[in-house]
Amino acid sequence: MVRLPTQKIASDRPMGRRGTICYSAKVVRRWQQRGFTLIEIAIAMVIVSVVLSGMLALLFSQLENSRISSSHDKQRAIEQSIVNFLLRNNRVPCPAVATNASGSAGYGVEAATPGTCTGATQVGSGGSTSSRGVVPWVTLGISDEQALDGWGHRFTYQVIRSQTNLSAPTVSGLTGFMALFDRAGGNQINPGNEAVVMLVSHGKNGRGAYLPATGSRLTVPPSASSDERENSDNDNNFVQKDYSTNTTNPFDDIVAALSPAQLLARMVDSGVTASPYGVVNERFSELYHALLSYMASHANRSLPSADCSSTPDGNSTAGCLSGTVPWVDLGVSQQVATNPWGGQLTYSVDGTMASSGLTQTVPSGTNTALTLTASGSDAVFSTSDDISEVFSVSQLRGALIGASVTLPP
Repeated sequence: MVRLPTQKIASDRPMGRRGTICYSAKVVRRWQQRGFTLIEIAIAMVIVSVVLSGMLALLFSQLENSRISSSHDKQRAIEQSIVNFLLRNNRVPCPAVATNASGSAGYGVEAATPGTCTGATQVGSGGSTSSRGVVPWVTLGISDEQALDGWGHRFTYQVIRSQTNLSAPTVSGLTGFMALFDRAGGNQINPGNEAVVMLVSHGKNGRGAYLPATGSRLTVPPSASSDERENSDNDNNFVQKDYSTNTTNPFDDIVAALSPAQLLARMVDSGVTASPYGVVNERFSELYHALLSYMASHANRSLPSADCSSTPDGNSTAGCLSGTVPWVDLGVSQQVATNPWGGQLTYSVDGTMASSGLTQTVPSGTNTALTLTASGSDAVFSTSDDISEVFSVSQLRGALIGASVTLPP
């Protein structure tokens, strides 16, 4: 058994509190002189690395969340700038040409010629053709930096081409054709309210995004990444879903869609235009008064026949009871005879009212004299979005009497 040095100290002098303190100090000095072992240093390094890795992971997570939040904020700011442009110009802007380099002509300016958006990538065909590029920040009056997402990439900006050439009389017919899905080939999120504008941040990986200054494009997502690829290909379909780290089909895009209803609601709130349904009602009212004037100018107080020509020319066709509005005969513009979406209003008239007018005995009460119908935004009649107004014989008779128009016996 090894004896401790305290016995020796005890033989030199009596032990007391001071002796114990002196002995403890000697032990501490010996440990200090010996230093840390390699094992102790290794354990300390492991502890430090664990703490640092946790701190770095938290830091990177906060940084990534900040970039996502920044992208959302910038999308909202761009949306508001598009609304402001619409309020001033009664149309949405073309995209800026994505491949323009810094300092080149047209850098950040909307593509030439609204309605064709020359220089932008054209997607699709016919009336649903869209134009794709990047946010036209100069045209919108925002800074270059505001047109970049949180990772420094350009937002993709795609717009229905025909809607870049609207005017004050036609803006209420703003129409969208771009569809949102919950995954590629999945369920549509926005049926019946398709978007007129799409804003896409291609996220952290940036696949499919354009770079500022050079106008070069990052690699488009491969076929396996079907959801991200849907936001980079040449069609009017897009995917909007939650972030995913799936190894074969990851998704970090941030997609914002602007529908006609959203844009028009802001215009209506600002008092710039009426809603599409309000415009239809205004046109029905104008046609109603034109029809009363027509009846007042004819001795038998008759209504005009409908226009049944294959290409409506605004002139009535003898004996035609169901067709389009005969706007020339009524003395109104063709625009009054169309709905806000550009389609012709239909006009159906009672045969007796068209031939003999009020000179013949007609049923009393609420019998139908004529019907006006707008097909709605889907351009298809007999669907749920149709807008119709029926005018009765008694209604027309009462209006004419109220205007002091003499009716035939």
